[in-house]
Amino acid sequence: MNEPVTPAPAATPPPPVPRPPSIWPGFWLAWGALIGGYTVIVGLLGTFASLFRGGGVPDGAWILIGVSPWLLILGLIFWFGTSGRPQMAKGVAIGLASILGLGLLLFAACFGILSNTSFR
Repeated sequence: MNEPVTPAPAATPPPPVPRPPSIWPGFWLAWGALIGGYTVIVGLLGTFASLFRGGGVPDGAWILIGVSPWLLILGLIFWFGTSGRPQMAKGVAIGLASILGLGLLLFAACFGILSNTSFR
């Protein structure tokens, strides 16, 4: 008589289409590495300066500590490039280029302002 009706199995939704990798995470990683790196380095250099007031630390060590955020950014480009994440490496490289471009613009603006002064 009345046979129970079994509902048809629900169709599984299609798998989501994967988004192509973006360069934005790498771009912001480069900026974060520079700002965060120098935040850490300021504390580190302040500690070293108070510990070694009479000297004792070679100048090369201070320079290496000072450029380490830049070396970190170059290391990230190399690491992402060799680990099969070219979009991330490209984003870090674009971030580095934007940092250098902004620095160049600020440098030019400062000399443009100073070129109109007579220094007297």
